[in-house]
Amino acid sequence: MKLAQLMAIGLTVGTIGVSVATVSADEVRDGSTAASVTLKGGELTFSEIAPTIAFEDITLTGEAKTVGTKAIAELGINDYRGVDTFWDLLVKETPTDKSFSEQGLQIKLSPEIDNNGIAQDVVVSSENEIFAAGKRFETKVNLNPTLDVPKDLTAGTYATTVDWTLKPAE
Repeated sequence: MKLAQLMAIGLTVGTIGVSVATVSADEVRDGSTAASVTLKGGELTFSEIAPTIAFEDITLTGEAKTVGTKAIAELGINDYRGVDTFWDLLVKETPTDKSFSEQGLQIKLSPEIDNNGIAQDVVVSSENEIFAAGKRFETKVNLNPTLDVPKDLTAGTYATTVDWTLKPAE
């Protein structure tokens, strides 16, 4: 009797095993997995600031003059904030007794900007003024500065500081 029971159990297990194998081979199983990521905004920064704006030397002749620079003056801006809003670029001259504007000298910027930015000509003064705006990724601003020199200045070397402010547009 024990032998008959063992044979019956063996046949049952064998049949179940064959039946499971044939059913799973014919079926298609679908599944899905959710994927997500969080993108954090980066920074709005200068990638490059012209270290100097060196204007051409001037010989006084009793006439007012306008001169350009000895080299290209550029600013580089990186906007990795991950937003589709503009930034503003402002300029001003540090006000001192010896600043260009206090001596009658005027720096004019006629900027050219890439990456669909916008820019406008400006005379640099002691007041912050927006002269360029842009958004997203890397942008170059060629300042194209010129210097207006009045006819009645005293010979000598003049120097000033130009300050740049980069900020999100309001």
